[in-house]
Order: sequence, then C-alpha cells, then structure tokens
Amino acid sequence: MYVLTNCEEVLEFERGSYQDFRRSEDRSNNQAHSTTPSPSTVPESQQSTARPPMTVEELVQQPGRTLLRRLHPKRLEKGSTWFGYTKNGISKSILRMLHGMLKHPYPTYSDMPSDDRELWFRTFAHEFDWDTVHTPLVRVAFTRYASLKYSDHMNAWKEKWAEGKECPKGLNPDVWPGFKQYWGLPDTARTAETNSKNRKSQRGGKGMAVHNAGSTSFLSRIDELTEKNGGVEPDFVEVIEDTHTNKKTGKIQDGYIAGLVETLKKRKTECLTQLSQNDDGSSSSNVFVREKINRMVLEEIPLKRGRVVGLGSLNQSNGCSYSGLSQNSEIFAELEEKDKEILALKEQNKKILDFMRSKFSDFPDDL
Repeated sequence: MYVLTNCEEVLEFERGSYQDFRRSEDRSNNQAHSTTPSPSTVPESQQSTARPPMTVEELVQQPGRTLLRRLHPKRLEKGSTWFGYTKNGISKSILRMLHGMLKHPYPTYSDMPSDDRELWFRTFAHEFDWDTVHTPLVRVAFTRYASLKYSDHMNAWKEKWAEGKECPKGLNPDVWPGFKQYWGLPDTARTAETNSKNRKSQRGGKGMAVHNAGSTSFLSRIDELTEKNGGVEPDFVEVIEDTHTNKKTGKIQDGYIAGLVETLKKRKTECLTQLSQNDDGSSSSNVFVREKINRMVLEEIPLKRGRVVGLGSLNQSNGCSYSGLSQNSEIFAELEEKDKEILALKEQNKKILDFMRSKFSDFPDDL
C-alpha cells in the first residue's frame, strides 16, 4: 500500500494525474537504485547469506492478510475473536499442527524444543491476523492454549491406547510407539493414578466435581448469556450458577458448588445494597457493579493450585480473555494506549487517502 507522508508534494502535481505522480516517484527510485552494484559485481565473501524465514513480528506486518480471522484480546474489532472461545478455528488450527507437525512423542508442549514451538506459532500466524502491537499477548495466549490442547489430546490418545486401539486418525504414526512406551513407564502410571484419584475425590462428602456447560467453553457461554440478557453481561455468580445447573432438573449437582453459590448470592445481595445508593442505571454504572461483584467472587473463593474453583476454562484464559480475571493491569493499560495509537494512525491515513483522492481523479479506491 502506498502512503503519502508529505501532502505538500502533491501540490506540484495538482494539474497532473495520479499515474504521473507515481511515474515520477518510480524515476526517482530507479535513479537511486542505478548506483547500487548488482550481486554479481560484489565479491562472494561480501554477499549476504540466504535470508532466514520471517519472524512472526515481520509476518503479521505483511500485506494481504485481511481475509484471515482477526484476533483481539478484548474483541474490540468487529468480527474479532480470542483464545478460549469455541467455534473460532483456533482449536482446529492447533489440532492440525498436532497431526502434521509433531515430530517426536513429547510428554507435554513445554517439552517440545523452542524452535519447534516457534514454528507452530509462525504457522498459527499464517492462519490468523492481529495488530503487531498485540504480538506479545498473542504469543503468551497461544503458548498457554497450545499447552492445554496438547494435554487434552494426549489424554484422549492415552485412553485409546488403554482400550487397545491403534494410532488415532491423523496423528503421525512415527510418534505413536514413543507415546505408548511413555504411557507404560512406572512413573507415568503412578502420576496418572494420582490424577485420577484427585478427579474422583469426594471432597469431604460433597461428591465429585460436576459442571453442566457441556462442550461450550465458559467464555462462549458468557456470550450466550449476554445475548439472552439483551446485551447485559453476566457476573461471575450468574456464570457459576448457570454452568453448574442441570438443565433438566434445574438443580446444581455439585454439592460444593451448591453451597458456594448460596454463599455468593448472599454476598451479592449485600454488595448490591451497598452500591444501590450510587447506581444511576447507566451502562457504565452497570459495568462498575458487575466488576465489583466479580472481585467479590474472586475474594470469596480460595485459589486451589492457582485456579478459581467453579470458573472452569476462565482459569485458562491467560488473564486477557475476561476482564474479571485479568491480573495484567499494566499490560492492559499499555494495550489500551496502543489501541488508541492504532486508531489515530488509521484516522491519519484516512485523511491522507482522502486528500489524494481529492487531488487525483484516478487515485485507486481500494487502498
């Protein structure tokens, strides 16, 4: 895309056409390049080696990426998505990498060599687009989500192996023997047994952990509840109750969660009573009330191994998917500043393009 940086230059071509203007630019460029020696005249010892593959930072700045699905940590851009939401293609993208790019039977994603993990991230950047200022956040989110999905599929493959089934469809058959050998190790078997006992724990007589969200992620369920509530986003109390209520019986099956929801509802009522005096009914006031309730929930529920019980996949959302769980306030402050800079640059670019179109009748409309 050609962007004019000095609008005064156009004044010299007011009576000409845009093509005249570009031809003059091309002549200037050709004159500048004519003094550059060709590669054949440069000694071999001084010639640079083959250019390495583009970094992800370079890749996301390339043109022609407008048709890719857009990512934004807060989904502020129209049609954008983020990690943790269902049916957006991210999980399928990682599954394709698991099938086509897994070279060795690594126990976890973090055991994979850094070069391989970088290749996965670069492959992901060929399928999704985002503003380059968001690359650090996308990288962190991708790593966490890829680790999660890697473990999920490892467990699914292990179940197939335990049932005596052969290599899953799509998986590189060369890595299957290594996985079977790893799952058969005594240490691996002991760890699996411990994890199984933890999942089946009766938690002091309150039964096993149960939720009723199904295959829909908690983040996507929040979207559904928001649409159902006429655009009003639910608070964490509503999310926990909804995702643990049996749709047939209308009751919460998880004994621990049932008691927790009862306690949270009482605290929520107290919180709403205190806030009602300052509530003016505006949308900003509603957001403030919801965030206040969410903070109350996070304070009320003790962390268990770094996770908030009852909030499911929201715990795996890297702190950027849902405002109530964000623990990266400095990153978000920087992100908001970058978003403002992007909007300002887009506005400036629009003014420049409008200026060019006013001067040249043949200026392209698709820039």
